[in-house]
Amino acid sequence: MGRKHHITLPENIGLKDSVTATSWLAPQFFLEEFESYKQKYFQKGENKDLVMAYILLQFYLENHFHYYLRFLIGGGFSSLKVEEWNGKCGVKTKLDWFRDHLVSNSFVINGLDFEFIKDNYQAIADIRNSFAHGHPVTETSNGGVKVRSEAKDFLTRQKFNEIRGKANQICELWNKIMTEVQNQKSLLKMAKLPEPHFFNNCKFEVF
Repeated sequence: MGRKHHITLPENIGLKDSVTATSWLAPQFFLEEFESYKQKYFQKGENKDLVMAYILLQFYLENHFHYYLRFLIGGGFSSLKVEEWNGKCGVKTKLDWFRDHLVSNSFVINGLDFEFIKDNYQAIADIRNSFAHGHPVTETSNGGVKVRSEAKDFLTRQKFNEIRGKANQICELWNKIMTEVQNQKSLLKMAKLPEPHFFNNCKFEVF
């Protein structure tokens, strides 16, 4: 049986002289691919599967943030050309906008550190970039001292588990933020508040 590919379609498609259907690859697609390569690596220990797991882990985080922040920012800034603006901004910029512009001064997120999310997200993105940009994966010996490239250092189970742990911390922290947003949604500066279940949908799956 083939894997399910999660593609989201809008519920309402208007029929006029022409028909336009918009679709997105949902975050779940990248999570399932990540899990597949993670299991392959744990079973066989091959670096090719570990590299793909790293890349797909970053894809999952990035896609999830873009996917849901697009709707949150769009709901708060209906006067902006949201799709154009969203397409030009990275995850960290969108997180800053969400924190600084979509919530009122009385909104309370106690102990929920956006900087932790941004810093650790960037660390995972840097790992993905080291492989995607063709950085050397080398290990040399000089006078009996082994020197490994940064990319090579990532190719151990211990390092992979460490990075997965950081990714899960990002996910858990964002999920707490979404819980607070749901509890204090009346303080959001949004033109139209989403349905209550939307904030649960915004939460990551912890893996």
